[in-house]
Amino acid sequence: MPSRHRPSIWRRNYTGPRLLIFFTFSCLIWLVSRPPRQTAASFTRLGLHPLAEQVLLILKTGATELYTKLPIHFSTMLSCHPLASFLLFSDLAQQIGIHIVHDALANVTPETRTGVVDFELYNKVREIAVEGGDISVLSGQQSWDLDKWKFLPMMRDAWTYAQKQGGGYKWYIMLEADTYIHLPNLYAWLDHMDASEPRYLGSAVVIADGPHFAHGGSGVVLSAPAVAALVAATENRASEWEQKTRETCCGDEILAKALVEGGVTCKMAHPHIQGETAWSLDWRAGGWCRAVVTWHHLRAGEVDALWRFERGWIEKYGVERPILFRDVYEHFVAPHLRPARDDWDSRAESQIFASSTYEAMRFDEQPTNPLQEVAWRSFEDCQRLCEAQESCLQFVYKPEFCGLGDVVKLGKRVEKKEGEAKVRSVWYLDRIERWMKGMPDCENESPWVLPA
Repeated sequence: MPSRHRPSIWRRNYTGPRLLIFFTFSCLIWLVSRPPRQTAASFTRLGLHPLAEQVLLILKTGATELYTKLPIHFSTMLSCHPLASFLLFSDLAQQIGIHIVHDALANVTPETRTGVVDFELYNKVREIAVEGGDISVLSGQQSWDLDKWKFLPMMRDAWTYAQKQGGGYKWYIMLEADTYIHLPNLYAWLDHMDASEPRYLGSAVVIADGPHFAHGGSGVVLSAPAVAALVAATENRASEWEQKTRETCCGDEILAKALVEGGVTCKMAHPHIQGETAWSLDWRAGGWCRAVVTWHHLRAGEVDALWRFERGWIEKYGVERPILFRDVYEHFVAPHLRPARDDWDSRAESQIFASSTYEAMRFDEQPTNPLQEVAWRSFEDCQRLCEAQESCLQFVYKPEFCGLGDVVKLGKRVEKKEGEAKVRSVWYLDRIERWMKGMPDCENESPWVLPA
């Protein structure tokens, strides 16, 4: 009986001399078609700054979201940064393509890993990984609870890595997997600051009586002396800091506590470091002429859109001209404003008027005139109120809710569920045009705000 197994195509067609010819021809094609050798000038043109090799990017994610959020960065933002100058951390050691993902929690004490409820997910992820199962089904609140434990060990590991590389990194930039950084703007901004000073910069927030801390998703900027201070403050005190982490709500806050103990406090870096998207941002005159560095809460498609916009900008203007918030508005917001959109929430919220039963009642304005008193009752009532106020540029109406905006905000489409009333948004384009004419022209404005 003839064999059911056919000889392999490889063995039939490419044995002996044919194999040598095949590889020789392939190498010749590669040599002819490969891109020209990158020079310092061409790297600069592509957005690579001389400071790039002195900036260590530290990207934090989780095993449950790894494949939905991380891959897009390899072909966009991270493709413009030296391969040896970024680290990937998660709660499971993995490899994605050529990239190593480090377990940020590998050095947490065994007592914490086995005795703290937050680590149930950490252990469950390993069980599923060994079985070859789908880790993404575990995403949810447990991922958030586990996330706070990554911050301190991750920064300590990043410091260790940097020292093994020769200790040449001046800046350590921490970001999330749904954060985007305009790297040319980042390099140029950092170039205006003294990295020999301990610096801890970001979008500063505070919870209760805790320290001001840089919001992690917006991006955290640390100079090498600041990271050294953090490492010194936590050295040989793993159990103590793990207990503090257990008692603290958030990883970015526990990071601040360690830095404060090391003598370093957070400084506001707004508007460069911020946690909005182009569609959720309040477009105001204050940041109009400033260079934008970070965005947060981005989906993969939005990351790609920002990167392609940035590449086109650099091809046209080079890296010498930073991307301003104004430029992002003109590209991503202005072309999409319409007189009205159904099933669209513009998130206008300069003033909010809602019924007493509406879930957002806590945000309500107290009515001061008859139009405000009834604004939430219908789309037409909300419209009348906005039209009566010259400063009102836009409004959104949903059942029993009227939101007015005296700044421009794009918002996004909402999925209408069966039986639900539609959400409607309106923009007064003539008023917005007058508002635009009052914005600065940016010719004599510095694009940089330098923290004190």
